[in-house]
Formats: sequence, C-alpha cells, structure tokens
Amino acid sequence: MKNSLRKNKLWEGHRLYYPEMRELVLEGQKEKVNKPEMSEDILEQFHQKLLYAINFNRPVIVRYYSCDQIQECIIFSFKIDQGVMICENGKKLGCLDIVEVEVC
Repeated sequence: MKNSLRKNKLWEGHRLYYPEMRELVLEGQKEKVNKPEMSEDILEQFHQKLLYAINFNRPVIVRYYSCDQIQECIIFSFKIDQGVMICENGKKLGCLDIVEVEVC
C-alpha cells in the first residue's frame, strides 16, 4: 500500500505544475506578428550597419521575422551572399526578413 501512495504523490506533484507550463506554452503561441514592411531607406541603413560590422569585426544583434514571430540573435561573425546573411554556425537569414540591426 505504501508503494501506491508514493506513486500517487509523484503524480500529484507533476499535475500541479502542468497547468502553469501549459499556460506559458499557449501564451507563446498566441503572440503572432505580421511581417513588417521595410522602406528602402531602412534597408539601406541595415546594409550600412552590416557592412560596418563586417569591416570592423563587430558583433551585431539582429531581430528578424520567422514563423509569425520576431526572433533575436547575437551574431559574432557572418558574411552576406546574394541577399542572405550566413552566420558562423551556418544559419541563414534572408536580408529582407531582418527587422532591426544593432552593432555592438
């Protein structure tokens, strides 16, 4: 009988945390964002900042649109090839998906 009580206590503990975790997951799924439209001037500013970062070997913080959300990453080394930003880890970002660039 002790074993069955112990098993129930383990289950009760997991059940108490589950609703909170479920709410967090659902909250993250609700925040869908439409892809922002960027003007030519803003795209040119992004291009200038990226060139500066490449020339002076500076890391950049890039916010980009992916999967109906705005994602953020810090990139220490990258190159640009035919409108695609290729990061040091092999990740590729379309330059038209970039929403904001900040040189560190």
